Amino acid sequence: LAGNEIGVHTQNHCVLTQLPDTTNCDYVPTTPTVDAEINTSANLFRSIMNPVPVTAFAYPSGAYNADIKTTVGNSGFSSARSIDLGYNTKNTDKLALKVQIVDSATTFDQVKSWIDLAAANKFWLILVFHQVDNPATIISNGEQGGVTPEFLSQIASYLHSNTDVDV
Repeated sequence: LAGNEIGVHTQNHCVLTQLPDTTNCDYVPTTPTVDAEINTSANLFRSIMNPVPVTAFAYPSGAYNADIKTTVGNSGFSSARSIDLGYNTKNTDKLALKVQIVDSATTFDQVKSWIDLAAANKFWLILVFHQVDNPATIISNGEQGGVTPEFLSQIASYLHSNTDVDV
């Protein structure tokens, strides 16, 4: 996998902290429980990806609490990403990893500064891109925060050219 990992969301993209209320689900689940949302998705991806491990989880809408973290950990995930802003160290809770969100309002200089700060301090930086596509598709999908492939390529080029960064 060349340093990449496979991660999953949930089956119906429900805001886990609001279950069993399903009004914040993209699709109405048949069993609106945290356990079912996490494990149905995990089991499906693990069967598809076998023998490649599926070890990372991303909380839909970034919403989690202590009980949800416990369920994620008990479901075989070694890490989970929130949308809490920040950087990660060896002491960061691996089931509440922090991120920097890259969207249409983010400048290249901002991303560069995040990368440089992380490299200088030996932080683990997770960049989140919600949608990478051409502007017309981003707009037609109703995404306010999407970025272009060219912007992602600019960031990737900076990462690859920076000898202080372990990508």
